[in-house]
Amino acid sequence: MLKLVVDEDAYLAEQAALEWFEGRGCVKLIAASAGEAALLLERVEPGEHLRALVRAGRDEAATQAAADVVSRLQVRVGASARTPLLDIGLEVSQTFEAYRRRFSHAGGPIP
Repeated sequence: MLKLVVDEDAYLAEQAALEWFEGRGCVKLIAASAGEAALLLERVEPGEHLRALVRAGRDEAATQAAADVVSRLQVRVGASARTPLLDIGLEVSQTFEAYRRRFSHAGGPIP
């Protein structure tokens, strides 16, 4: 499947994530073209949506399916490993912590 991405930052983040996970728990990246912000992805067959499982009263099956995907996304890295994906995660974490510090006294929506 060919995916064209309009937002360059989104393209770079998605490319970094797909390269990092190498098809473990997600679609596999076959090729990327930064000049065109294009990603060539493996073809995947859709399965059941988790929402459909829950609506059918199959909460345990939905939970197990989600847990299986999350377990495949785990990747061990060394302490010195740096990737664009980790940098994005650190930035998001720092932004979240700054938000919590800024609004902690106001009893905002995030404790």
